[in-house]
Amino acid sequence: MPDSVSSKNGIAGLSMLKLLMLFGLLPTLIVSCVLVIVSGTIISGSLSEQYDEQVDVIDAQFNTYVQQLYENVGESFFTKPDKDYTYVDSFKNENVELTVFIGDTRAMTSLKDSSGKRIEGTKASDEVIKTVIQSGKTYESKNATVNGEKYYVHYAPIKLNSGEIVGMTFAGKKASLIEDDIKVAIIKLIIAAVILAVIFVVVIYFMSKVIRKALELIANSLQKIASGDLESSIEIPSKIKENKKMVDALTNVQGMLSDSIGKVKSVTDDLSKGIDRVEASSSESASAAGQIENAVEELSSMAQHMAENVSNVNGNVSDMDVTVNDISEKITMLADNSDNMDRASSAAADCMQKVLSSNKISADAVESINKQILLTNESINKINDAITLIIGVASRTKLLSLNASIEAARAGEAGKGFAVVAQNISQLSEQSNDSAATIREIAAEMLENSSETVKLAEGIMETMSNEHQSINDAQNRFSELNDAIRDSIEKIKEIDTKTETLKSIGVEIVGSVEELSALSEENAARNQEVNGNISNIVVSIENIANNMSKMKKLKETLTDATSVFK
Repeated sequence: MPDSVSSKNGIAGLSMLKLLMLFGLLPTLIVSCVLVIVSGTIISGSLSEQYDEQVDVIDAQFNTYVQQLYENVGESFFTKPDKDYTYVDSFKNENVELTVFIGDTRAMTSLKDSSGKRIEGTKASDEVIKTVIQSGKTYESKNATVNGEKYYVHYAPIKLNSGEIVGMTFAGKKASLIEDDIKVAIIKLIIAAVILAVIFVVVIYFMSKVIRKALELIANSLQKIASGDLESSIEIPSKIKENKKMVDALTNVQGMLSDSIGKVKSVTDDLSKGIDRVEASSSESASAAGQIENAVEELSSMAQHMAENVSNVNGNVSDMDVTVNDISEKITMLADNSDNMDRASSAAADCMQKVLSSNKISADAVESINKQILLTNESINKINDAITLIIGVASRTKLLSLNASIEAARAGEAGKGFAVVAQNISQLSEQSNDSAATIREIAAEMLENSSETVKLAEGIMETMSNEHQSINDAQNRFSELNDAIRDSIEKIKEIDTKTETLKSIGVEIVGSVEELSALSEENAARNQEVNGNISNIVVSIENIANNMSKMKKLKETLTDATSVFK
C-alpha cells in the first residue's frame, strides 16, 4: 500500500510557489493594465479640460487687457509699425499663443510661420467671424486648425464701453502638447505599475516560500504515516494559524492511529498465542486418540481370542458326554484354557483401565480446547473494539478533512493548497476506514470458525462422556467375566476330586460357557462401538486442526495488515 501511495503522489503538477506566483502575478498585471488604461483616459480628459480652461482664462485676461488698452490708446497701438509684443509673447513659456484681431484681420500676434515671421494681416475663418464679431459671442474649439496645426482655441469679442465690437482676441495652445503630456503620464504610470508588480512578486515569493515550507513538512509527515511510520515526531514550525491547526490535527491523527494499531497488534499477539496453545492441545488429543484406538484394537483381538477359547471349552464339554475315559485329559485342557481365560480377562481389564485413562486425557484436552476457543472469542471481541476505535478515528479524520475543505473554500484562490492537503487527509481517512472494514470481516470469519469449533468440542465432550459410560459398563462385564472364570476354575478342581458328579458339573460348565459366549459377543459389539466412537473423535480432532489452520491463516492476514505500522 505505501508504494501505491507514493506512485500517486508522484503525479506531475504545479508547485505551491509557481501556483501562488501565477495567481498573484496575473491579477496584478491585469489590474495594472486596467489602471494604466483607465488612468490614461482620466488623465487625457483631465489634461484636455485643463488645456481648455487655461486657454479660456488667459484669453479672458488678455481680452480685458486689450479692451482697456484700446479704450485708452486707440487702434494705433496694435497697427503701428513698431509694436510692443511684450504682452502677447509673455505666455510663450506656457505654450499659449495670443492674437489681437482688429475687425476680422490679425493685427498683433505671437504666432510665427516656419521662417520665424509673425503671421499678421490674415483673416480668421468665416465661422469664427460670424460667431464672435457678428454675433458678439465667444468661440471655443478643441480641434481648430491654425497655421496648419491643431489647437485648443478661444475667441472673445473686443467690446468697447459703448457696446461697439471692434475686433476680437485669440488664445490657443497646440493639441500635440497634450499628447506628449499624456505619453509622459502613462509612462510614469507604467513604471509605477511595474515597480508595484515587482514589489508584489517579491512579497508573494517570500510568503509562498513560508507557506510552501510548512505544507511540504506536513506532506512529508503524512507520507511517513501513509508508509506506516507512526513513531516519528511531528515538529512543523509555522506562524500561520491554519497551518498550526493542520499540524495539531495531524499530530492527533498520528497518536490515535498509533494507539489503535498498538491495540490491534497486542490482540493479534494474544490470538497467535491462543492458536499455538490450541494447536498443541489438538496434537496431544490426536496422540491420545491414537493410543485409545490401539488399545481398543488390542482389546478386540483379546476378545476374539477369548471367543475361540470359549468355543474350545464348549467342544470339550460335548466330548465329555461322548467319552468319560478322556475326562482327565479334558479337565487338564479345561484347566489350561481357564488359566488362559483368566490371563486374558486380566489383560482385558488392564486395557479397559488404559482406555478409561486415555478417555480422561481426551476429555481434559477437549475441555482445554474449549477454553482456548473461548479465549480466542474474547480476543476477537477486543479486535472488534479496536476496529470500532479505528472507524471512529477515520470518521473524525474525515470531519477534519471536511472542515479543512470548507476553510480552503472560504479562503478562495489562496486556499487551494489547503484543499489539496484536505483531500489527502480525506483519502487517508477512507483508506483507514477500508482497512478497518477488512479487519472486521476477518474477525467475523474468525468468530464464525471459532463458534463452529466450540460446537465440535462440545459434541466431542458429549461423545466421550458416553464412551466413558460404555467403558465402565464393559469393565463391569469384564469383572463379572473374571468372577465366572474363577468360578470355572474352582468347578474344574471339584471335577478333579469328584468325578461322580461329572455330569452335573458338566451341565454347570455348559451353562457358564454359554454365558461366557454371550458376554464375549456383547464385548465384541461394545468394542466395535468404542472403535467407531474413537474414529469419530479422530475425525473431530482433525476438523479442529483444520479450523486451527484457518485461524492461523486469518491471524497471519491480520498480522500482515498491521505489520506496515511501526
